Amino acid sequence: MSDLEFRGEELAGPERFEHWRTLALGSTVPTDLSSEHVDEFECSLRGFLLGPVKALTTTCPTIAARRTRRHIGASDPEMYELCLPQQGTGHLDLGRARTVSFGPGTVVVGTTSLPFVSSARAQGGLVSVTKFYVPRRLVPIPAHSVDTLLARPLPTAEGVGALFGQLLLRLAEESDTYRPADRARLGTVVADMFAAVLAHHLDAEHSIPPESHRRTLFLRTQDFIRRNLHDPWLTADTVAAAHHISTRYLYRLYQDNGLTVRAWIRDQRLEQSARELADPARVHLPINELATRWGFSHPAAFSRAFRGAHGLAPSDYRRLHLSRTAP
Repeated sequence: MSDLEFRGEELAGPERFEHWRTLALGSTVPTDLSSEHVDEFECSLRGFLLGPVKALTTTCPTIAARRTRRHIGASDPEMYELCLPQQGTGHLDLGRARTVSFGPGTVVVGTTSLPFVSSARAQGGLVSVTKFYVPRRLVPIPAHSVDTLLARPLPTAEGVGALFGQLLLRLAEESDTYRPADRARLGTVVADMFAAVLAHHLDAEHSIPPESHRRTLFLRTQDFIRRNLHDPWLTADTVAAAHHISTRYLYRLYQDNGLTVRAWIRDQRLEQSARELADPARVHLPINELATRWGFSHPAAFSRAFRGAHGLAPSDYRRLHLSRTAP
């Protein structure tokens, strides 16, 4: 599947659904679609590649999909399917009493190698669902172990699950902005994070190769930093301690990615400060308070750092950007 987009605005409702159904039957994961809204089928589809990982975001009315053994015999790419609803409720039935209903805030794992019936439903509106397809060969955990997590909701409210859910949502929202080299790297990141989530639920961290563990740990430290930018005492030492690693090892993680810990913390603080300075809803927030919100203890130090990054004093930056948004 190369990048594709379909809206079908030039087609009438029944033709639009039939075209959508034909696309599904001819895909690398053939499925047969049905819907209660064939006559007025509003839909959009966006597919994109992240190296070996494939992704698909669909928006449509209530819809159901069936994948049979005949479909599997015709094409089975041997992938895990990660389903992430953004709007509406999903349902997956793999047979043998493996069924689950789930909504936003949850990832459910399926597989292209088993028959299934799935559906997505929204009350009086449209369903929006993103699916990521990860090749089974990229997951270092034995398939029979992963099978125990199929059709089970994996929460994304905290811990490594939260980081994984945020990653998938961000990739779905920003897929147009990535260069080919970025996409290949991000596909590896998705596979690594997926393996980390599985290992967490299966108590199988020992199955993760060292390099995958390093990449996942790097992402976890970045997430920790983003969530603690307000803390003026946030340093490489505190980040390392929170992840039970040495500060020297943390330095190496960042050096391997062309970064330094101190500079990355500073850049994230400046990025968030710039976003708030340009926000009309924050116009009454004094600049010194804004600086404190993002971990800068001294207003003068904040002004120097901000000017160095943006070429303008914070007050001038705010004035310039708010003048552009004024009616």
